[in-house]
Amino acid sequence: MKTRLPVLLGLLWGASVLGAGTLASLSTGWHEGQYLVKIYAPGVTDYQTLWLSRTTPKMLVIDFMDATYRLPKRRYPVREAAGLLAIRGSQFQTEPRRIARLVLDLSDSLPYSIQHKADTFVVALTTARGKARRPEVFTSFTPKTARDPFTPWFQAESKDTLFNPLKGELVGIVESDQGERYALLQEPSKPGFILKKGDPVLNGVVLAVTSNSVVFYVKQKGIPRRIVLSMEKRKATGR
Repeated sequence: MKTRLPVLLGLLWGASVLGAGTLASLSTGWHEGQYLVKIYAPGVTDYQTLWLSRTTPKMLVIDFMDATYRLPKRRYPVREAAGLLAIRGSQFQTEPRRIARLVLDLSDSLPYSIQHKADTFVVALTTARGKARRPEVFTSFTPKTARDPFTPWFQAESKDTLFNPLKGELVGIVESDQGERYALLQEPSKPGFILKKGDPVLNGVVLAVTSNSVVFYVKQKGIPRRIVLSMEKRKATGR
């Protein structure tokens, strides 16, 4: 039996994608008093979590390592689970390692567990039936767009979307339960930014995030510079 070359290549490409890991489908529902988020992810074996309880809303971030995001939606509705506001996802990173990211927005801190059996990950949230209470907006950080702060800024649009330390300002510092600090930054006519140590900025990188400042290393016309934005300066100017 003859097989056309384009068809064969397509089958091999599809197999290689699945072999590298794919987020293929997502479903939600109730079981024995818990709200379950089921992710069918053939080929995915490794994941990492990040719990952010000092942001608004609170966030449970799940990174699926060596995985391609192929879910049909980027945002999924929640069926009457008190405390859970939304489920969002995206291809967070492609290089040097592919990472598919899922974010659960929470109005309250909810006990949770994650189980991995065969090709399915199950996130079980202990909560009650009912609508989630909308939390108050984080007062010192108001993004100008609804863009997901966990969606990466791709290199193709870096000139327009990367944070510019020479033009922006620091508006807050938050710390995850794992002890990692994040800087909340704003720049005129751009969305708000949430950056940690090692994240790229325009012509540079974030060197460090302290309890009250963020330090950048940038090159301006080939000349290296160290730039520090601090909360003290913001308070001194009355902003």
